[in-house]
Amino acid sequence: MTGQGKALVCCVGDNTLLGRNRRPKDLIIDEQHTFLEDKLDKLSKRISNYSFFVCGISVVTSLIFLFFLVCITDEDLLSNSVLLKLGKIAIIAVVIVIVSIPEGLPLAVSIAMALSINSLKKDEILIKNIDSVQTCAMLHDVCVGKTGTLTRAKISVKSY
Repeated sequence: MTGQGKALVCCVGDNTLLGRNRRPKDLIIDEQHTFLEDKLDKLSKRISNYSFFVCGISVVTSLIFLFFLVCITDEDLLSNSVLLKLGKIAIIAVVIVIVSIPEGLPLAVSIAMALSINSLKKDEILIKNIDSVQTCAMLHDVCVGKTGTLTRAKISVKSY
């Protein structure tokens, strides 16, 4: 089928029907989180809660031990050595919280997925977007064309 046609453009941009009906809110693209990012976020929050719990327990037990140490020995409660020990307890609490909160967990998973792309290349699977690996992990149905075949991009000629 062949043919020719002519078109007359009456208006463009904001003067079109689509441009008049569009709101500025429609132009903003919301950030979408993948299933893996949501799971990692929940896991990191759970680990953070446990780390705060462990930090609290260590501070409380250290303070109880320091209190009994002051009661047993002849040291004053506000002496230099007791205040230095309180400072060490505070430093240890801060270090426990800093070390145990997994801020680098999503980064580590992203690096692991980027490195796993090399193994996918060996299986002749081309990955253009790393986020698609997370999406394909939840893949249940594969839609194919009307012929019902998936191509492998390997062209070969056979004679009959």
